[in-house]
Amino acid sequence: MPSDTALDTIARGLAQGMSRREALRKGGAAFVAAMALSPSDAWARVTGRCPHHRHRCGSKCCPSGEVCLHPKRRKHSKHRPKPRCGCPPNTKRCRGKCVHVRTDVHNCGRCGHRCGPGHTCAKGKCVCPPSHTVCSGACVNLASNSKHCGKCGRTCPAGTACYGGACVNLCPAGTTECSGSCVNLGSDPSNCGACGAACTAGTLCINGVCGGGCPAGTTKCNGACVETAKDPNNCGGCGRVCPGSQVCVSGACSSTCPAGQTACNRFCIDTQTNPANCGACGHACPAGQVCSSGACVAGCPGGTVNCQGACCPGTACCGGSGCQTVHSNGVGESYDDCAPLGQPGNAATYTLAMATEAAHAFASGTPTRSNCPGSSSTLSISDGTNWATWAYSGLLAGRVHVVGSPTCPNTSSPTWD
Repeated sequence: MPSDTALDTIARGLAQGMSRREALRKGGAAFVAAMALSPSDAWARVTGRCPHHRHRCGSKCCPSGEVCLHPKRRKHSKHRPKPRCGCPPNTKRCRGKCVHVRTDVHNCGRCGHRCGPGHTCAKGKCVCPPSHTVCSGACVNLASNSKHCGKCGRTCPAGTACYGGACVNLCPAGTTECSGSCVNLGSDPSNCGACGAACTAGTLCINGVCGGGCPAGTTKCNGACVETAKDPNNCGGCGRVCPGSQVCVSGACSSTCPAGQTACNRFCIDTQTNPANCGACGHACPAGQVCSSGACVAGCPGGTVNCQGACCPGTACCGGSGCQTVHSNGVGESYDDCAPLGQPGNAATYTLAMATEAAHAFASGTPTRSNCPGSSSTLSISDGTNWATWAYSGLLAGRVHVVGSPTCPNTSSPTWD
């Protein structure tokens, strides 16, 4: 059947006094032209619209993935160039498709330039993640790769695995040997719950189960939940690498570890309790043993509890993965190593001792005690510029306020945790 365009041409010709032969000749030309169009272009000419996945460009519909470009008028030219279909800005046509050559690992920097195993594409160049090193063209983690343990080319002998950049006879408590590497099945997205059980893209490994969010105190970085307060490769935020041999302390790079801790593979470790570095860096306790006072022993002594190989004081573990160590807040986003403090207003959760330690971390001197509305007791101290006030009892317990003068916190003030 002739198209609407062809019929319109014939009708206009007859109305203008053309002979029937001349009108049919012009209408036939319009019909042939319409038949030469692609289905989407023909649809656009008839309806004035393009399919939802195409962009309209003049009388045409751009191919999928392309947009309508409007070239600038050349200098001294009276005519503006016609719009044309093409790849969006910052993309390039590779094998008929528009790709982002600055980020595409299959076309990094140019078409067909494929990045090696483990690499990512950043600004058009193949790079390794911050915690990895290029060995034999692949990105590897020297801290856990059994073929490149501690340095490229160092292979761990049979019966050993790579942990912390050193070959050890057995994987330390809390880890499992998977293909020659000691991994934490509770948090490794490539071995979640079991060796080789990888989480799908965009999910995380939490307590051995693939899920969508990280537990409190950790942040999602490159598919894993990390402690940005301690990780030198993600210090204070994902991808923030501490330079040289510096460590990460409370989310900031530092040349020294806090008192009582030792730098082991750029992490601050308590060698008195850490089963992977018991008594010294790299000295891992055999399976079934724990670390107590810097020595590997069969069980934890009285008054302590086994927290995945660490003998911790008291009766509670830090989320089941280490000793629960309380820190001053001075004033930060979290208060202790492992878990938030509890709901604000729960006076049983907060104490004067905690407020005193936080105040001493904020500034030197003697803090001042006072009362606030709602029967809340507070502690305040000044650093010479601002006053910080912690409420540790009553309805405002758990709230902290920093301002230019001693001021009571309120229900909208941030919490200690």
